[in-house]
Amino acid sequence: MRPLLRLEQWCIGFAALALSALAAAAVPRVDGPAPVARERLDWIALRRYSTADGLPQNTINALAQDREGFVYAGTEDSLAQFDGRRWTRLGLPERAGVRPFVTRLVSTDDGALWIGTDSVGLWRRDADGRIEAVAGLPLDLPLEALLARGEQGVYAGTPRGVYRCGRDGCQGIAATSALEAAVLLAGEGPSGAALWIGTNLAGLYRLDDPEGKAVLADWHLGKADGLPSNAIRSLAFWGGAGGRDLWIGTGRGLARLGTDSLVVYDARSGFPEGTAAPLLPSRERDGTPLLRVGLARSGLAEVREDGQVRLITRAEGLPEDAVLSLLETGGADMHRVLWLGTTSSGVVRREPGHWAALDERHGLPHRVVFGVGSAVFPDGVESPWIGTIEGPARWMGGAWQRFLPKPYERSTVFAMRRDGTTLWLASDQGLFGLERASIRHFSVDNSGLPGLTVLDVAAQDTHQGHIVWIATRHGLARLEQGTITPEPLPLGSGSPTVRKLLLAPANDRQERLWVATTAGLAWRGDEGWQLPPRNCLPSAELLDMQLHSDGARHALWVASRGGIVRVDLGGEIRCVWLPAAARPAGQTYQQAIDAHGRLYVFGSSGVTRYVFADPLAAELELRDVTHFGLEDGLPGLEFNRASHVDAQGRVWAGGVDGLALYDPAQESTAGPPSPLRLRLAATERGTPLKSGTVLAAGDDSVRAEVALLAYERPQEIRYNAELLGLRDHSPEWSSGSRFQFSRLPPGDYTLRLRARDAFAVEAEPIEIPFHLRAPWWRTSAALVAFGLGLLALGVLAGRWRSAALARRAQRLQQEVTLRTRELAEANRRLEHASLTDPLTGLGNRRHFLQQMPAERARALRRCEDGEHDHALGLLLVDCDHFKRINDTHGHAVGDAVLVEIAARLRQQARDGDLLLRWGGEEFLLVLRDTDRAGLAGAALRVLSSIADQPFVFAVEPLRVTCSLGACAYPFAQNAPTVHSLDDCLRLADAALYQAKHRGRDRAVLAAFEPGGNSWIEIPRKI
Repeated sequence: MRPLLRLEQWCIGFAALALSALAAAAVPRVDGPAPVARERLDWIALRRYSTADGLPQNTINALAQDREGFVYAGTEDSLAQFDGRRWTRLGLPERAGVRPFVTRLVSTDDGALWIGTDSVGLWRRDADGRIEAVAGLPLDLPLEALLARGEQGVYAGTPRGVYRCGRDGCQGIAATSALEAAVLLAGEGPSGAALWIGTNLAGLYRLDDPEGKAVLADWHLGKADGLPSNAIRSLAFWGGAGGRDLWIGTGRGLARLGTDSLVVYDARSGFPEGTAAPLLPSRERDGTPLLRVGLARSGLAEVREDGQVRLITRAEGLPEDAVLSLLETGGADMHRVLWLGTTSSGVVRREPGHWAALDERHGLPHRVVFGVGSAVFPDGVESPWIGTIEGPARWMGGAWQRFLPKPYERSTVFAMRRDGTTLWLASDQGLFGLERASIRHFSVDNSGLPGLTVLDVAAQDTHQGHIVWIATRHGLARLEQGTITPEPLPLGSGSPTVRKLLLAPANDRQERLWVATTAGLAWRGDEGWQLPPRNCLPSAELLDMQLHSDGARHALWVASRGGIVRVDLGGEIRCVWLPAAARPAGQTYQQAIDAHGRLYVFGSSGVTRYVFADPLAAELELRDVTHFGLEDGLPGLEFNRASHVDAQGRVWAGGVDGLALYDPAQESTAGPPSPLRLRLAATERGTPLKSGTVLAAGDDSVRAEVALLAYERPQEIRYNAELLGLRDHSPEWSSGSRFQFSRLPPGDYTLRLRARDAFAVEAEPIEIPFHLRAPWWRTSAALVAFGLGLLALGVLAGRWRSAALARRAQRLQQEVTLRTRELAEANRRLEHASLTDPLTGLGNRRHFLQQMPAERARALRRCEDGEHDHALGLLLVDCDHFKRINDTHGHAVGDAVLVEIAARLRQQARDGDLLLRWGGEEFLLVLRDTDRAGLAGAALRVLSSIADQPFVFAVEPLRVTCSLGACAYPFAQNAPTVHSLDDCLRLADAALYQAKHRGRDRAVLAAFEPGGNSWIEIPRKI
């Protein structure tokens, strides 16, 4: 065992004496407190590792960390090692064709890892990675407990007693041979060192002088003395006087043996029934001591020094509620990392600064989330809520609970706003007014609501009275004195989709109503509706709007199809665009602003966070841009229009794969350097590369692999390999940890391997000096001999070489002529291939870019010359439900569908028209010299050519339809230069989106109107 301080020895001895006396005197049994009810939703951010990450199997019986810093997992299919990035299986021999279960792991001070199994005995992995069997244990004897003995070895608990094991073998302790030892704990007894032995069915015993005479003490604690069960599963000294209360995990609960009582946590006190093991004395990140308890059925229990218990279950983010093993790594409290081994979900690692993910496994009605926030409900309780496609739920009593009555309980709720005693709910079934004892429902059938789907709601006191504003997919409406009436907007057709409502100051610092729509931004003042300055927004179609205020300054962060812009309020309204280079990838759907003014953008490619020097300054200065993806804990990359920042500053966001949650306060700061370990250093021929190695001539390719054992945000670890002595070598930092240097010239080198963690803290580098010999023909003597020989040969070869050069020049001239012709032909074929889609044979986007400049100029010139009816027709065609075709019939049929669509589109194209595969299942037909009036007819002919005849591919006939968006260039006849050809392409794409939204198998034409663009659906018969 590790040597203890004298004070610690005295405390342990005193505690052991007290425990012995208490056990003998039958200390009173006291029920422990019930677990603390958790009204507030507290989640834990976890990273999960499974067989997909290299684990051989997902049942994790044991976890351990060796002296080098590597983490190991014992599974039901052997052992696995983790190097900070991936798990590697370390195989153990089979017995009778059965792969062994690893039951227990423990590391010792000499750097060894001891491995207990169920069927092949005990094994030891030394510091050099060699795994050897430990003699002295019958192979059929399963290892149920392992306990370190310092550098001497381990104690091994088996169904036939306890063994002392060292590198040379194991010896049984005779006094324990009748005990089925399931768990071991070292400490101090009345006369010195002692070993507490928990058994499978007979309670707890103590072995005195385990390294000497090894006498079983006249001391016992079992169910008759008050324990929940005689099946002892875990032991730990923690808490109480000197931190030496004995905690006992059993098969039916937990017990705490102190100086004057036995406190029992079991079903009688509300503690989860089942096995309580293992026990892990630990600390919170703020240094608060706690005891962590793995539970076989109920997740993880955290016990405070005062005995209070808090449970962490699937509702708080665990992938399952069965925890088999625990491990804690890291030194400082802020950088402690908790690892959990589960029954079927692999290894789970707690990671502050990581996103947590919740779905149906954690109690959500459904994983697809469209709304999230916090509201004061009619019962007066403020609680978080979510809106899913299977209905909304609120967090109450430590669980997600439905709150809408039937038949409304499965409505999708997008937003909630409290207004007096009424809680207004915006939903796909209209507007709900929820009160303590009643519910009001406004729909298109019983009110003047312009559209059934309500996306947002806001309440405002105006000079005209109290108004509830209602945002729908078909315009804005107002509720006054129980009556709903539409509110025309000075945008588009007057009734565009309204996606967001906010009450914020305008240029007079008074509260105004702001609306973000698919046709632009507007605000309502005393003079009626007003618009921001012209060209303020990068795009008219707005996706989200968030208010940002520091008390004196106010701004709106507005997300549009063309980018993100900050609209400054409270004075002259001005727009500050986010730099285009910083625009997040994919589409933006939602934003959130945390307590530090950091902007989170949620879209179709994950989350992007922007940190500004001053988010409300006149000019935006970006300090940092961070992209969060799946490796950061997100449940998926596709988000919906649902985000929220709660009172604790935590960020919530809903997506198609669940609810994502992030706590900025849990982010760590830089800590001490992590250990950098060498995984491989050798040449391609297999020569080990060590300090001072001399490599033979020709053994000139060196490779190396390292691992930085940093377990916080490992995806941000960066590596660097530098070869000192190699000229013109400037290594870059990268995420790769494998390096290779090939065809090195002879000389002296030093391989320097470096790494830095997510906080840019660099580890102690690894340096390996070595020498590469020169080949014999490059030695000094060989060079002198070669020089003399060459001088003699030079005279003889001179004349011969002159004649040979002449003949060779003639042959080279002929060869150059031939190769020039072949190269020209190859370039021609390559140019054609670069402009053609290989599947359909149609032109691609590069072909479009080559052809369009002249056509664009020609169309523009004709319009400016007065030929307003002539235009370039852009028909963007997209196959409906193409993913369903691939999923149902296979990708081969999907490819055949695309080829057939291309063939039918060719039949509709005139001579001179341009037909392209635009991408995926999208095609673009460019009609040259068409007239605007004929564009609708061309669109319908295209749709009919595809939908009227089924597709047949040696299977049952397949009906395929397409949706079409159309636009004419120039877009505005009287202002042909206002909109570019790219603008028209975007409008055709938006029209295609409208066709999809309106039911597919139809065409929509983008038409110019002075007050805003409109979408004209082309009837199937004209």
